[in-house]
Amino acid sequence: MKLRTAAGSIIELDKKQIDGFKAQVCGSVVTPGEPEYEAERSVWNGGVDRRPAMIVRCLGTQDVLAAVRFARAHRVSLSIRGGGHNIAGSALCDDGIVIDLRGNPGGLAAMIMGISGHFLTERKPLGTMKTRESQLRFAANPRLVNGAGERVEPYAGPVAILVDSMTGSASECFAGGLQSLGRARVFGQTSMGQALPAFFDKLPNGDVLIHATGDFVTSDGTRLEGRGVIPDEPVTIDRRDLLAGRDATLARALDWIDRQRRR
Repeated sequence: MKLRTAAGSIIELDKKQIDGFKAQVCGSVVTPGEPEYEAERSVWNGGVDRRPAMIVRCLGTQDVLAAVRFARAHRVSLSIRGGGHNIAGSALCDDGIVIDLRGNPGGLAAMIMGISGHFLTERKPLGTMKTRESQLRFAANPRLVNGAGERVEPYAGPVAILVDSMTGSASECFAGGLQSLGRARVFGQTSMGQALPAFFDKLPNGDVLIHATGDFVTSDGTRLEGRGVIPDEPVTIDRRDLLAGRDATLARALDWIDRQRRR
């Protein structure tokens, strides 16, 4: 398989390397020639005809991490799709990384420190989780060495993050943290505003009450609990786009990346 690097050169990876990457992903990796490839690469804008070398559909944090590691190790540009969406074209970015967190309710918050380190060369604060009793500071942990002990450089190209009203918890902390540092641009709809942590209490009638016991404050002082991550570029969901299979949020992010790479 031939892949284009971030510098514009072409490299070729053998089947063993590609299969090794696929084995690390719990979701799916779609490549040219597979039945779903044409549907996955298409976007609402008929004038866009990109053919990415692979499309990664992430099921969780580990998949995102595996995809970023692969892109960095081979110095190639990947778009990363997560959150279980079936809207076509989530991996058509040629010169940047798109992290799709729409519908992603989060996970282990500590993971955001390692994942953000793939995009930052210095240890920088992402934010602080505050409760009545304590404060837990989250900082990016730059990924400067790969699993083989080889020196690598964090990805320095454009990073776009897609969010919606179902993006919550650690996903919000990750998106809000990189946004506050100016390292990523956020697109979509305001996230749910349920950062972390929270308790679940069962009421006498059987209902469950979820109530927050803390807040997450990003490095620039933005509180996420009850507010959510507000996109840098809000995109309204339109029924006509949904019926036509158009992904306006992704299209906006790809346009931004194209402009960044042409600078």
